[in-house]
Amino acid sequence: MTRFVSAVPAMAAVDARFAQGARLVTLVGAPGVGKTRVAREWVGQAVTRPEGWRCFCACDLAGATSEADVVAGVFGALTQLLGNDGAADAASFEGLISACRGAGPLLLVFDNLGGAVAPAAAVVARLLARCPHAAVLATSRSRLRLGGEHCVRVDPLEPGPALELFLDRARCSGADVDDLRETRRAVDLIISHVDGLPLALELAAANAALLPLQVLARRLAVGTTGLHFPFRDWPQRHQRLEAAIGESWALLSGWERRALAQLAVFEGGFSFVAATAVIDLARAEGPAPDGADALAALIARSLVHTSPSPEASPAVPRCRVLRPIRDYVWAQDTLDDEAREEARVRHARFFVALAEAGSAGRGETPRHVGEVLSAERANLWAAHRFLEVNEPEQAARLALAGQAELLPLGPLQVDRTLLDSALECARRADDDLLRARVLRARGVDHCRNARVDAGLADLEEGLALAERAGDRRLIAVLSIDLGHHAVFCGDPARALGHEERAQRLCESSGEAELLAKASLILGDALGELGRLTEARAALERGVAAVAGRGSYVEIESLVWIAFVDLAEGRDDRAARHADDADLLATDLGIARLALLTKMAMGVVAAARGDVDAARAALGPMAQEAAATGHHDYAAYGEIWRAALATRDGGEDVAAALQRAERMAPKTDLRCQEVLAHIRRVATGDAPTADASVLPPAASSLFQRIARRVVGDVDVPEADSTEGSAGVIRVGQGGAFFQVGDGERVSLGRRRRLRAILQLLAERRVASPGTVVTAVELFEAAWPGASLADGSGINRVYVVLFHLRSLGLDDYIIRTRSGYVLAPRTEFVYVPG
Repeated sequence: MTRFVSAVPAMAAVDARFAQGARLVTLVGAPGVGKTRVAREWVGQAVTRPEGWRCFCACDLAGATSEADVVAGVFGALTQLLGNDGAADAASFEGLISACRGAGPLLLVFDNLGGAVAPAAAVVARLLARCPHAAVLATSRSRLRLGGEHCVRVDPLEPGPALELFLDRARCSGADVDDLRETRRAVDLIISHVDGLPLALELAAANAALLPLQVLARRLAVGTTGLHFPFRDWPQRHQRLEAAIGESWALLSGWERRALAQLAVFEGGFSFVAATAVIDLARAEGPAPDGADALAALIARSLVHTSPSPEASPAVPRCRVLRPIRDYVWAQDTLDDEAREEARVRHARFFVALAEAGSAGRGETPRHVGEVLSAERANLWAAHRFLEVNEPEQAARLALAGQAELLPLGPLQVDRTLLDSALECARRADDDLLRARVLRARGVDHCRNARVDAGLADLEEGLALAERAGDRRLIAVLSIDLGHHAVFCGDPARALGHEERAQRLCESSGEAELLAKASLILGDALGELGRLTEARAALERGVAAVAGRGSYVEIESLVWIAFVDLAEGRDDRAARHADDADLLATDLGIARLALLTKMAMGVVAAARGDVDAARAALGPMAQEAAATGHHDYAAYGEIWRAALATRDGGEDVAAALQRAERMAPKTDLRCQEVLAHIRRVATGDAPTADASVLPPAASSLFQRIARRVVGDVDVPEADSTEGSAGVIRVGQGGAFFQVGDGERVSLGRRRRLRAILQLLAERRVASPGTVVTAVELFEAAWPGASLADGSGINRVYVVLFHLRSLGLDDYIIRTRSGYVLAPRTEFVYVPG
């Protein structure tokens, strides 16, 4: 009698299967998902169509347990439909066949197969073989496993249809749900607690007139299996949620129950790998399969739901035990206390390992590492809660590794954040190194959120603990952090000591990535002190340490080299370095780095006076940064847009300044100083270059660039630009090169460098300005090798970096499609 809230995908799928000629379609799904209602609604619509079957017969087989029960149930329904009472002895398979043939084109609905799947499958197979004009639509929690069977899964309702169903049934019960301004949160929680399961929604809605929605939501948060309502016209199994789920539970073997009970420790879904790590059937009675086969069996019984992962790879299904089923299973005595504890331990340790593996690879491995961790937030959080009580060391490790995913879920308790909890756990574990690592994480988090004093205190305390423990790597990491935040706070001189110490430690231990990071911060600090030559040397040293790896520190260093180029007036080199960084960031696929390189390209274009290109880069970059939560980069983008508006007046300067000032607190002190300078220029209070108290030659890196962007200082004289050498000579076979009157640089036995230089030189002679692609360079230097492993282009980049460092930096030009050698410089190819 109630209105049907359509399960459109399932209805459409049944239509499509029968339209394609299927004779057996099975609706499968979890208990309480609405398979019977979907079948009845579909039949109701099919009856009105002029084509197809002339007779539809619905057979409720809920109590059937044998082939005889199935035959009797179908025969009774069919003879009643046809108006033929039939003889008692006609309730046989032959009698059923005779009745089906006499009915003409016929669709039989085998409903509620439950425990009769195997006998029903036997009857259906024989019936369809002997009645060519008959077809079957079955509803079951598992497929019949017959050849030619088409399965259509009925899923729980998505939030929109679930809300529609709940409100419709709540109104039927007399509940006042027309004004949801104060109760919408409670309704959303009710829908979430029952995982969109239609039977649970109907029972909850029936209780909505008896209990306030907020009270109902709180009760369901504790458990869902107690949901019930005594509808007089409903089957007994549908009046209580636990009865509907209990029917499926009763059909499980001992090992299936044990596996499902272990999977109940997961929250919010899980992967196949996680499930097999948690399932352990060694103590199950009788023979039992491995974890993967046990999971497959539970999926086949519709007790584990699968769906494409919304955050990780869509091609990899994600599993979930629906909340009502999970609550029911957890209330059973399948696992004793010891077995439950062991399952929780396996669950927690799996996610510690996953978080630590993801943390180690974050920024270096493919993006799906972070996406997988994001999909597991609820499980990471559940594991941390368990470990905090039982294994504090593991809890601290999990919080430390998974903080990027755990922190968005909120504080652990009312007045304690996750990292506070991790620090307490590390203290309880009496592990100084672990405490130092947690202090480092909390210190960085404090500094990022403008709690600088607290952050620096944590970093200093962590450094003292690392020194006491003698962990050279952690000492280097904390020194780098302290130097970085010194620059951030406007004290670059204090950063020098920290970064120089970190460099020494990294050199002695061979930590190339950390050495590059220390060199980056050192170059940044030197640039802020106006020591640009030293800054360039430090940055280039860092790039050399990680050249070709495509890491974030290499990309950031290239951006900072581009900024140094700008400050020194080397505009062409600045553009090339910014382009190099952008191409690497695109290959790496990390959004934050892409924003940084787009900002660099916009700033370079602005300093060179290319206003249109600058706007095209900075505007979208600032908008994308704001939309994706990278508020610091959004602030940088708005500050440089304000500088551009101040320069040419093409945009409302006041509005641009207002946007920048609103975002400025999210940046470091130097960018706020840049904004102050832009504001002075915009209001006419800025000193000219000649009268400046802090002349361009002595100002910091960013101040120099800001002066160029707003146009209140001339472009400085560059030491050299492309083409100033007069002539470039390259020996045959790439044996040597000579720039102008400089020394001849022999490449000797460095065959990779020679092969790439030779190809660039030959292309320069044959067709000046024609690009050589990276693939062509790879094939020249590594003939016969394959690019399939993905490292080939990086190898080319390393060789080109070495050629540039030997003296060709201004002459090997990178374009979007490849490389050219000295297109605007006189060139001589010297024969052997």
